[in-house]
Order: sequence, then structure tokens, then C-alpha cells
Amino acid sequence: MGMGIPLLGRNKRSCSLNLKAPEGRAIFHRLVRDADVVLEGGRPGVAARLGVDYETLKALNPRLVYCSISGYGQDGPYRDRVGHDVNYLGFAGVIGLTGTANILNGCYVGGVSEYCGLIVRNASGGIQYVNDFYANIGRIRTGGIDFAARYTLPTDFGRFALGFDGSYLAFYYITLKLKSGDAKIPGKDNYDAGSFGALPAFKATASLDWSVGGFIAGLTSRFVSSMNECANPYDPSTAQGGICSVINVDPVTGTSVSSNPLRRRVESYYQLDVHAGYTLASTLGRTTLFAGIINVTDKQPPYIYSAALANSDPSTYDYIGRYVYGRIQHRF
Repeated sequence: MGMGIPLLGRNKRSCSLNLKAPEGRAIFHRLVRDADVVLEGGRPGVAARLGVDYETLKALNPRLVYCSISGYGQDGPYRDRVGHDVNYLGFAGVIGLTGTANILNGCYVGGVSEYCGLIVRNASGGIQYVNDFYANIGRIRTGGIDFAARYTLPTDFGRFALGFDGSYLAFYYITLKLKSGDAKIPGKDNYDAGSFGALPAFKATASLDWSVGGFIAGLTSRFVSSMNECANPYDPSTAQGGICSVINVDPVTGTSVSSNPLRRRVESYYQLDVHAGYTLASTLGRTTLFAGIINVTDKQPPYIYSAALANSDPSTYDYIGRYVYGRIQHRF
């Protein structure tokens, strides 16, 4: 789970509706009466065909804020075109600022030595290939085990529920298709900036809940095993842009892959969360009081130089610091 889920999705509920069916539209209209904001991302005219456009919903809830987002805007010559992220990036010319184009531009225009070091030439001086994983990637082979277990134990003192989810990465290889021969690069147990990201061998989440009557309490722990982070082979003083496998291209012997010796071991990481709640039933419905603490010990993940955040890789550590939360929920 990435960092955005707990930050933006905590305590939210979701459902899927078929807006082409009258029943689905009726449910949506009922929800809109109590809503503050409606956000839609269809092409212009789609919401009106489905009966969820602004004019229709405004009649149900005059104070509603309605936001429409489409790829090419609500008017103009491209308003009805279908598009997605890569289409918009290409149309705006942003793709030319990434990958191989960015490396060539950084070397020959910017004169940046790190970019020039990613360009491999043959014996005649021509460009053999550009060390851009995404341009030369052939295939990815990966294997591992995802496992989950649940067990519930009723006792005279209440009910205990145990849960365990984990994953073990047995192998992860990227094959680069180069003119001098394929390069098979291992990714397991490494943090490779720009190519793999973080690939720890083991990740797990365990939980224990105890409930009796309307009361429930429990804890959740998370664990990420240690992994390698490698320095940039072209600049050993920094790990920014580091790769754990160095590709060597020789016009005679072909392609070989060696391990980058400039590496350090990123320590393993764990996190502990606790929570408690009580549900009170009455003739008016069910009221639930719930509170908890995320990251009780305020433990910070190990520092990874190349990560998106200062102290973590959000896709691996899901780190958002320690905080206390609470909620009150009533169902009629």
C-alpha cells in the first residue's frame, strides 16, 4: 500500500454504481442530496447522458460544488478526444524530457558527466546503446510467494482474531536487449533508483484483535526486511541515482553484468499501530466510538538517499509519522 492511501483514503467508504441502470442513478442521486462535492472525469457530455450532470444534480442539492476534469478541457477542438496520462505528456512534449532523450540532452547539451557516462559507444565511436532501462528493457521475470492466514479463537474472555499477510520475493530479473547481447540484471534485495525501486526480500503485516460485547481492541505490526542500496558508480560520493548492477559492453567480448561494490545495507524496519473501539446499540441505531495511534513508537524508516521522500520510499515503508486519530460513526 502506497503512502497516498492512508493519507487520502483513511475512514473513507466506497461503492461501485452502474449509472446506466435506473437503480444505480437513483442511489447516486440519493447520495448527492447530502454531498458537498461531486468530481467527475468523463468527456464533455458523458455526465449528461448518464443523468449526473451539474444541472440535474443542482436541482437535487443547490449548494453542491461540481467539478469536471477531462483530458483536453470542456471546450476547444480536442474536447471530445479520449486520452490518458501518456497522451497528455506526449502532446505537451514532456516525454522528450525523460528517458533516453533526457540522457542525450543532458550529455550533449548540458555537458553533465553522469549523463555522458550512461552512453556506451562501440569501437568506431558510434553510440552502442543508452543505459536507459525503460528504452532497452526486454522482459521482467519475477517469482515469489504471497501468503495470508486468518484465525479466530472464541474464549470465555472474548474473541481473539489473528491475521497475517506477507510476501517473499524469490527472484526478480530485468533483461535488457542490447546489440552486444542481453544483460540480465537482478533486483531482489536491492534498492535501485530509477529501474526497480525498493525490492526487499520479505514484507509482512500481522494483526491481533480482541473483542468482547461491544468492545474491540487490537494492534497491527508491519515489517520490511533489510536490503542493499548502491552508490552511483560514476560518482561514489553519492547514492543518488545508484544502481546495484553495472553493465559493461565490450565490442569483442560482448555484454557482461557485474555487481556494484559501492553499496551499503539498509536496515530492516518495523512499525506498530494500536486501536480500540466501542459500539453502543439503541433503538436509534448503532453508535461506534473508535480511536487509535499510528506508529506508536514514531519509528522512522532507514534513510534511503534516492527515495522520493527524505527518509523513506513510500511504496515500501508507508511512513507518515506518529499520529492519533478518532472517529464517531452512527448507523440508523
